[in-house]
Amino acid sequence: MFNLLNEGGLERPGQKGGHMNHLYDNPDLTFTKMKEIIQAASNGELEGTEKTDGQNLMLSYDVNTGAARAARNKGHVKAGGLDAAGLAAKFGGRGPIEDAFNDAFAAFEAAVGQMDREEQIAIFGPDTNIYYNSEVQDPRSKNVIKYDVKTLTIHRVGHGEFDRNTAVATDRDVSDNAAYLAQALEEIQGERQADEFRVEMNAIRQLQALDDDTAAYEAIEALERVINDEGVSDNQTVGEYMVSRVEKIVAQQVELPEHVQVEVLKKIFGAEGALNILKIDKMIGNPQIIGAVRDIVNNSGTILSQAIFPVEDIIHDFSVEMLRGLQSAFILDNEPEVERLRGLTSQAITAIENSKHAGAMEILNKQMSKLKSIEGVSTASEGFVFDYDGVTYKFTGNFAPMNQLLGLFKYGRKGIPASLFGALNEARETKRVILIYAGRFQPMGRHHVEAFRSLQNRFGEDNTFIVTSDKVSPPKSPLNFKEKKQVMMMYGISEDSIVQSRTPYKPDELMSRFDPENTAIVYAVGAKDMMENPRFSIGFKKSGGLTYFQAFEDNMGSLDSFLEHGYLVKAPHVSLEVPGIGEMSGTALRQALGSADPETFQNIMGWFDENTYNMLKGKFSNTMNEMIFRLVEEVLDEKNRKLEQELNEEAGSSMAGGSIEGATGGTFTGVDMEEENEKQAKNSHIPDKDDIVDEVVDYLLSNMEKRQ
Repeated sequence: MFNLLNEGGLERPGQKGGHMNHLYDNPDLTFTKMKEIIQAASNGELEGTEKTDGQNLMLSYDVNTGAARAARNKGHVKAGGLDAAGLAAKFGGRGPIEDAFNDAFAAFEAAVGQMDREEQIAIFGPDTNIYYNSEVQDPRSKNVIKYDVKTLTIHRVGHGEFDRNTAVATDRDVSDNAAYLAQALEEIQGERQADEFRVEMNAIRQLQALDDDTAAYEAIEALERVINDEGVSDNQTVGEYMVSRVEKIVAQQVELPEHVQVEVLKKIFGAEGALNILKIDKMIGNPQIIGAVRDIVNNSGTILSQAIFPVEDIIHDFSVEMLRGLQSAFILDNEPEVERLRGLTSQAITAIENSKHAGAMEILNKQMSKLKSIEGVSTASEGFVFDYDGVTYKFTGNFAPMNQLLGLFKYGRKGIPASLFGALNEARETKRVILIYAGRFQPMGRHHVEAFRSLQNRFGEDNTFIVTSDKVSPPKSPLNFKEKKQVMMMYGISEDSIVQSRTPYKPDELMSRFDPENTAIVYAVGAKDMMENPRFSIGFKKSGGLTYFQAFEDNMGSLDSFLEHGYLVKAPHVSLEVPGIGEMSGTALRQALGSADPETFQNIMGWFDENTYNMLKGKFSNTMNEMIFRLVEEVLDEKNRKLEQELNEEAGSSMAGGSIEGATGGTFTGVDMEEENEKQAKNSHIPDKDDIVDEVVDYLLSNMEKRQ
């Protein structure tokens, strides 16, 4: 095969560090060197700067007029840069962005104006021809990340001397000039502490080492697999891997003579000297094959993305681990910002899912393959920038997929209007959303665990809690809280996620940990309970106000404090089978575990622990207990229904004619019948239902024991 790399087909990164590459973006990078960088990162040996999420601006200074200059394109450079009035005109009428750029520019001009003329010439040149890559970070004009401090950050890379006539960067190395600027700004900033806008060079930081080499080992091992699959060695480059991959992708779609295939590949890579499509058509001749080749060329971008994806995916996952918990230097308290970003991302995911739009779902699935879950949003920093062997690289982790999802949600895409997803309400951003998965869990089964994991993925691991009580009531609820937690932790559920509460649907024990002003609470409730349990009534009280529980989906944009409302979301229904019994449920588990041998226990629970096995088997050993309980309960429920009917009939005969408000047609519409039944039972000296059930069950079981 031809040497496409020498044909100028793949863009090479500039050696001055102007362009920031992912590791897989550099076609000249060997896989040996890529593995070396991964190991260096894991060892904490990489030095660089934080990648920030602001608005870009190239800045210089005219030493002759004593005024700063800004550029956003080549035209601005040719014109000698924009002054304050020109910059204001460019962003005029754009609200917060206009204010942010104008204030940042004024702060820069004031800072540089404090330098003497010799310093200014050394930094910017005598003819306003050295421009510095900078970024405006202002809470008023945030993109995704919300910075606390108004800062004009001068980056460590991306600077250059520009030819005024062509606006093209020269070959001059301006790193010494940038170092001079950094020193000067540091001295001046100390005198400008009271100023509103900080002007500073991006601080050099050490990327923290990982706790162990697991992530690096897994990344290197995965790289070896994907390059071996292509017959590519460690000493070969990313570019050579790409050529091999694209060649195979094209060959799978259409069979071409080698000389035609060479030209098609040149066209896909945009190689210098590539033939235009009409000349390639003439080389082919066959109309069917011409159509297939044109489809390939038209989808060049998709093919290139497909080709590099195996390597990209590996580097992405490693970058996520490297950036996990990276603290932004421009945010005073990083954790609330991480929570805000998770909340926004969760809202975007839900809205996109609810849209049912095929194109939107395709984008969602692609980005979620990288993000994995909400927990993947783990830092309030866009990424980390570093130099290695003269080339500038970046780790961006999950900022990219998060940004893609938020962009789709807020602005839409071509052919996918943002109106499909609803509006983003800033009130939603102020709230941390806590998800409560409440239940008896007697015991927790794999269907519960899968539902819980699904909720964690949606709301975040740190925001999702299992809440259950310590109430013991055999035979349906024989496990105390400690025993329930023991089972849950065997599934790998963190102890911090398991909370004991006397009232799981009002868990004061949990909510006391959070600020009510900034926290909303969501309960995951089964679909049946949501429909049938009056506790979860959504709507209005008789007094006219809203009930405490409201629908989460309908209020995501304006969640109230948990002191005002709790929100309901449908708990995922996971259908699993218990061998020999049927669909997994609490009842089915109790029946099966009472007589299960270790192997059956393992099959049911998905794990085996001797102590837990013995504990559960002892609790559920008499499988007849619950069957008897249910039978007795059914009989008593039937008697209660008859009692209710009798009460209604009596009420109807004694209050005929509507002499009492609320009595209509012989039925109490305004009376709590359950309460009335209890009163009637007491008056008739009828024992409580639970007492009867327990008494009958004990009697039957004792008789059974005597007969054995």
